[in-house]
Amino acid sequence: MAEDRNAPATKGDLQGVEGHLSEQNELLRSEIRRRFDEMKATISSGHAELLKAFSHFAGPRNAG
Repeated sequence: MAEDRNAPATKGDLQGVEGHLSEQNELLRSEIRRRFDEMKATISSGHAELLKAFSHFAGPRNAG
């Protein structure tokens, strides 16, 4: 029998959709967390490289 796409959704239908959306939400959160951690590591590494590259310009500070 063909599905009536205009029939009202049942509670079971909605629970199935809710479960699927929950899974997708968790996957997205996990991916965002991973990418954020990668971005923090990249920024930190770049910061360290900049400090290292320009530290020789500063040299020791002479007092007076």
